[in-house]
Amino acid sequence: MPLGDSLVAAVSAAAHLPDDKVRCLLALLGTYPLSIPLLVLHPRRTVRPDGSLSPAPAWATTLKYIYIVVVATVLTAFCFPDPHDWIHLLAGALAMYGIMAIGATLNLGKTWVWTVWAAAMLHMSYSHLARQWADYASYKFDHTAPQMVMVLKLTALAWSVYDHSVLAKNPTAPLTPRQRAMAVPLPTPLEFLAYIFYFGGLFVGPAFDLRSFQRFITGDAYLDTPINQAALAKKKETPGAQVRIRPPHPWLAMLQCVATSALFMALTVLLADRFAFSRLSTPAYLDGPITIAVLASRFARLQISGFAARTQYYAIWKLAEGACIVAGLGFNGTDAQGHAQWNQVTNVRIWALETASSFKGIIDNWNMGTSTWLKECVYLRLTPPGTRPTFLTTMVTYTTSAFWHGFYPGYYLTFASGALITTAARGLRRAFRARVLATKSTPLYVAYTFAGWVMSQGILNYVVAPFMVLSLADSIAIWKANYFLGHICVLTAIAVASIAAPKKAPSSTAAASKKASEPASFLNDGTTVPQLNLDLNNLPASPAQSRSGSGSPRRRRARRASLEASAEQPTDAAASKWPSPPASPTKKGPVEIPAAAVASTTM
Repeated sequence: MPLGDSLVAAVSAAAHLPDDKVRCLLALLGTYPLSIPLLVLHPRRTVRPDGSLSPAPAWATTLKYIYIVVVATVLTAFCFPDPHDWIHLLAGALAMYGIMAIGATLNLGKTWVWTVWAAAMLHMSYSHLARQWADYASYKFDHTAPQMVMVLKLTALAWSVYDHSVLAKNPTAPLTPRQRAMAVPLPTPLEFLAYIFYFGGLFVGPAFDLRSFQRFITGDAYLDTPINQAALAKKKETPGAQVRIRPPHPWLAMLQCVATSALFMALTVLLADRFAFSRLSTPAYLDGPITIAVLASRFARLQISGFAARTQYYAIWKLAEGACIVAGLGFNGTDAQGHAQWNQVTNVRIWALETASSFKGIIDNWNMGTSTWLKECVYLRLTPPGTRPTFLTTMVTYTTSAFWHGFYPGYYLTFASGALITTAARGLRRAFRARVLATKSTPLYVAYTFAGWVMSQGILNYVVAPFMVLSLADSIAIWKANYFLGHICVLTAIAVASIAAPKKAPSSTAAASKKASEPASFLNDGTTVPQLNLDLNNLPASPAQSRSGSGSPRRRRARRASLEASAEQPTDAAASKWPSPPASPTKKGPVEIPAAAVASTTM
């Protein structure tokens, strides 16, 4: 008899939920009490003669790894009664570890990293296709969900191990700061299994990197908190003294996640079925006379269905995040006031997403673990250092995301359209944002932001319809019923952005030289004043000096004094002749960047 059958049957009957969903929900709830030992088990550590702490005892980390593997085994057996499911997970993970061990030991370069990528993705693809063949368009919870999370971890770990080998050979290798920080040597088999099968993020995520997991297990993540720094300061002058690492209290952050999850579970019950995307492929939605009112009504219904579909993701992701916070994995340092921050494994920022005024803001706050993986392990890996990403890079990234989700046609319609939307949004931002900010008009900025919110949210709920209905025929039918309004708007936006794009700065050597010789600085009010950025110790030699050496000391002193006087006393006439600053500062003559430009790149 499968583990917990009687309990599952009772809860399923009471909640009117299928058994597979009940097992997943109960497994997630079970991770809360099972995570507490990981929070409290931090043995004392010794103060070294230099005032630092000794590493966490090996027995403590090993005990935690064993505990994680045992608990993950029990929960997996409960969640997936069919041995076929958990055998897939274990066999796939061990095979990937074998490839990593061989590749890292034999120093095969990137070959073994791409082999891990190919093997992990192909194994997951087999699972997707087998499920799609056996139970088309089903949302049954099986091993494909944790396998998708495992692919994120396995491929990210492969890159981290590779980066570590690169840095071992060349400490100045062109890696990003994050790639350097996340680089790790090949973990032991026990550490690997504990990382891959960590029960708090096993079933629905979140995914995280091995370096963060190691700091969580050893307690090093909490060393910089005020309470631990104070304890260390008291015993810093006493080598051999014992200090116990104390993690911050996670209870308030955990309760916030649980309350948020409960709220969206209630909304899922109220909205998910009534406004499901599947109801949009029925004659009640697709048929009828075409008028402006009908078209507006259909598009509005898309918006409601989009929000209703997101509620179930909000509920389950917040529940999983709370389980990680209970264990201490969610800790992400302290703020300026010393308050603990618990957003290390946040997978969705609900308010930021629902109020985002740009498509980038939506992407940055939705399924953040996957977004980070796509950026760090696909987007940046396909963009050589010192180069700019291309449209092809964007398209490959979206295609990888669709491939990772599965092989339903709806996925590819959504992500291919997403690449176009990203291009359109980037072009509109480049064409209009700086101009809006330059006006310093609050009403105009508010209108610009509101328009961005309406367009971003509207296009989001339009473009995800195929992702939810899955089939090609239903996807096209829903878009057709809305006269492909979203795609028309996106293509129009791309055309408008290309026309309205600001002109590029001249790239000729003469123009660059002229800009370099006419620097300017910016005041807070946007006015421009002349500024001579002169390095008086590296002045160019005059023709005469070139012929006869550097000239006499007296001549050099006189020339320097003349230039200093001219720099300190610019005339009004000269000031009126200074041009506007160049679009991008050249290497010659430093230029200060206006605050408005900084804001436009970060908002």
